[in-house]
Amino acid sequence: MRINYTLDLEILKQTSAIAERLGEVKALFLNQMDPLFRQKNRIDSIQATLSLEGKRLSREKAAAIVKHRAVREPKKLIQEVYNTNRVYEMLPEFDPLSQDSFQKAHHEMLAGSDTPKGYRTEEIAIFHRHGTISMAPFSTEVKPTMNELFHYLRHGKDPVLIKSCILHYYIVFIHPFENGSERMSWLWQTLLLMKEHPVYEFLPYNKEILDTRKKYYQTLPGAEQKTDATDFIHYMLQAIDNAFIDFLKNARKLVRPHNRIEHFHTFNLQSFTRKDYMCVFKSISTATATRDLELGVETGLFEKRGSNNQTTYSCQLL
Repeated sequence: MRINYTLDLEILKQTSAIAERLGEVKALFLNQMDPLFRQKNRIDSIQATLSLEGKRLSREKAAAIVKHRAVREPKKLIQEVYNTNRVYEMLPEFDPLSQDSFQKAHHEMLAGSDTPKGYRTEEIAIFHRHGTISMAPFSTEVKPTMNELFHYLRHGKDPVLIKSCILHYYIVFIHPFENGSERMSWLWQTLLLMKEHPVYEFLPYNKEILDTRKKYYQTLPGAEQKTDATDFIHYMLQAIDNAFIDFLKNARKLVRPHNRIEHFHTFNLQSFTRKDYMCVFKSISTATATRDLELGVETGLFEKRGSNNQTTYSCQLL
């Protein structure tokens, strides 16, 4: 199987924009975000993932099931929500570059069902959301093509962000499992991205895709059995960028002054100004920056020198 896509200017612009979002995530010190905020985003991901597989599940019902509250839904659907949540919780245990790990995650995803586990051994037809039907590659091709895909993940020279999109596209194309291939494409893309930055574990970019699902399906391999992933990469990168914009908008409300101060203190600068501080935290106002710096002085993290336009600060050793 030949990995087929064109690295064009649009992809370069999109990856650059996402890199800037990641920079702001680091600056906002989001590794200390409220666990409830993380749980909310996890529930969004689970509900979107199952909905994209055609499951009728509201966000409220998904949240209730994850929190082990009683809901009136088919037992099979409830089990799928439990399984999906458990596998997301297990993500740090899996190796994104291992097929054994990939198949183990699929086994956990389908726990309690009578669906055959492991790579499929039968031929299957794929019913596409835009109304067409196509045959997945022959079952005899599944193992060789998955070997090639994981070889690309381990040895390919592309950035992880692009690799994750290609991985998603070709899992859908190969359809390695009788059931759950789409869910695994989301899961493994998330896992691969997590190795780049932990925030991806809680970034509900599939919620963004649920809202624009028609275009998502149009960029996936359909009845034509196309194998060029360029359009899909464009779409997926834009969805990830949009998810970051929404994520950051909500996360900024949860960041406290001491988070910013403690993060800035790690730079150990011997001299800086309010303008320098605002260059790191670009979303705050001048008044907020002033209050932050005064709090830093009060708590002994910063030392203040001068006044008015001549004011400078320095980071103090603890």
